[in-house]
Amino acid sequence: MAVNRYAKDYRLVESVDEKGRLRASAEYIGADYYFTSGSAAARTAARRCAIFCALSWTGQLAAFLPQSLAMRRLWSSLPAAFSVLPLWLLSAAVITALRAKEPLQRREAETLSSRVPAAAVFTALLSGAAFFAALFSLLYSGSGMLPGDLCFLGGELVIAVCALLCFRKRNALTAAV
Repeated sequence: MAVNRYAKDYRLVESVDEKGRLRASAEYIGADYYFTSGSAAARTAARRCAIFCALSWTGQLAAFLPQSLAMRRLWSSLPAAFSVLPLWLLSAAVITALRAKEPLQRREAETLSSRVPAAAVFTALLSGAAFFAALFSLLYSGSGMLPGDLCFLGGELVIAVCALLCFRKRNALTAAV
């Protein structure tokens, strides 16, 4: 059974609406969190990370859509396919950073402080592994090369670089009490 670790940060408040019905709503009573680098720096970092995530998704499409030999090889296609999950988590955390208003709740603060660095590192590692596997496969195999292979290499390189740039912005997106 799942445990909601944020349950103690909320209190149920009961009220009566205009029709006389009893309504219950949750009120946040936990600690307030603020960006450690300041609100303006965090907004700028969140916007830049959003641009990097959009470029990464474009690179992902560029790697997957054209027909390539790299996507037919297991050692390059598996890391490329598995890099979608951490990229999704990174994008969700960046959207949380864009939508967050200070003071932050603990759920948002922990999402920004822990998920952004981890998702960025795993995205960079998996797409970098896919890039180098496809590059070595193309260099050392005797088969020819399709135009989609250049799209695959370029897309995976863009993803790795953008994920590393998001990782560099992790300090601006951290929040503390």
